[in-house]
Amino acid sequence: MHEARLLWSVGRGHDAMAWFKRAFNVDPLHNDNVFTYAVSLASEGHPAQSQTLLELMRTKWPDSTKTTDAHFWSAMLSGESGQVLAMIADPKQWPMGMNRKSAEAWRLALTAHRSNDNAARLRAIQTIKDNAADGSLINRDYERAWLPAHLQAGGTAEIPITVKAPDQPGRYQLKFDMVSEGIDWFERSGSPTTVRDLVVR
Repeated sequence: MHEARLLWSVGRGHDAMAWFKRAFNVDPLHNDNVFTYAVSLASEGHPAQSQTLLELMRTKWPDSTKTTDAHFWSAMLSGESGQVLAMIADPKQWPMGMNRKSAEAWRLALTAHRSNDNAARLRAIQTIKDNAADGSLINRDYERAWLPAHLQAGGTAEIPITVKAPDQPGRYQLKFDMVSEGIDWFERSGSPTTVRDLVVR
């Protein structure tokens, strides 16, 4: 999966597909594998195959945030703007990080795109950028670090992490949280997070 994401990040989505498929075939019951493969299939123009995996997620993990995210981004990347607008209208179907301001900005952008109103689309895109600068989530998987070993209840460990500075200057906040892969983020179960300010000049 790491090889696939590396290829994807440098614009080689088609080459990454074989790795996405391999990860899914090795562990098809890991919802991170299913999520990534479903979204990549949608973006590469295979909506029917993507839909099969989305239905698997809906059946296996109906309450997982990954399932909600997979449906939203698969629809977005496959150009199903009508479906995306319907999901934006229902807060229960919002992907991780979407709030009322960003939902409205996305709604305006998609509506303008469907009506071929380029001026409105540019205004909506600027609204999305302004919203991101106003404190909304930009990337929930910005950097990762791994536990050196299993921890017992109440155990502690020091975990170094390297964080690449964002490309755009500005004030950011980094939120550190734990995740149980394929299940959920600890914050959603009431676990406190650590937040640190980051200034990029």
